[in-house]
Amino acid sequence: MASSIRLALSAILTHMSTMDPVVKGNGIVLLFGEVNGVLHRQSLEPPHPVHSFIYKCERGFYLDPLYQMIAVEETYGILVLDLAEATIGYLNGSNIRVYTEIRSRVPNKHHHGGMSSLRFERLRDDAINEYFKKISERCTEAFLGQGLRGVIIGGPAMTKNDFMAGGYLHHELRKMVTGVFDVDHTNENGLKEAVAAAEGQLTTCRFVQEKRILDRFWSEAGSDGLEVSGMAETSKRLKVGQVQTLIMSDSLDIETIEGLKQIADQYDTDVLMIGEDEDFGKMFTSTVKIGGILRYK
Repeated sequence: MASSIRLALSAILTHMSTMDPVVKGNGIVLLFGEVNGVLHRQSLEPPHPVHSFIYKCERGFYLDPLYQMIAVEETYGILVLDLAEATIGYLNGSNIRVYTEIRSRVPNKHHHGGMSSLRFERLRDDAINEYFKKISERCTEAFLGQGLRGVIIGGPAMTKNDFMAGGYLHHELRKMVTGVFDVDHTNENGLKEAVAAAEGQLTTCRFVQEKRILDRFWSEAGSDGLEVSGMAETSKRLKVGQVQTLIMSDSLDIETIEGLKQIADQYDTDVLMIGEDEDFGKMFTSTVKIGGILRYK
């Protein structure tokens, strides 16, 4: 087996010497191994970004991280709009991303001279109608047939309600609307506000579940309750089975992460990894980095 390992490692080093030193896209996965005297090799780009380095030397390829990436995630469509702009996006797992942004050509209510008030209002209504039709077309393009769990609608004032009441949204998408919510913004921040407003309807969504765990962590920390933080103290409590949920930033080195995960498995401790690109976890990843919620004090 040792000779097979040396052969595979040598082949990996040779392959890496031909690669661009800057890994782009979602990262790269290298699978090299000898089977019945024949070296098999495969390099591929995973479906989602790789945030960590893992070296495994086993009798079979270690594919768990890839299986987790292709596991079915609940996906929701999100639309936030007012009369100036609209943003369409997705909530997938714990990630919110923008699909497209739309700018309107609707004039404000205060018109200047040169036309009657009735004509101005008629032209303004026509502009709103065209704007709503464009939003509807882009929503159909983005959401229909995508296997969405639901669609979240948000925005300030009455524009979102007028859009829904006017029947602009495709009839199949109207059946999927989870709710219509008041939010302050209609850009990417508005997408995040809409998800937060819909939290009560998204109880099985990973984004909401992870946010609630972190919310509880901060609540326990603020009340001197069932919270632990810092590498030394968290490791100490973990090793005696006191930690119910272990929370780690994915910026920690892989040896530390894997070692603590192995201990967590021994005590059926849940593990939550927080990415640096997740808004609700930025304070945790920049300050605490590792902590947990305890079963008991």
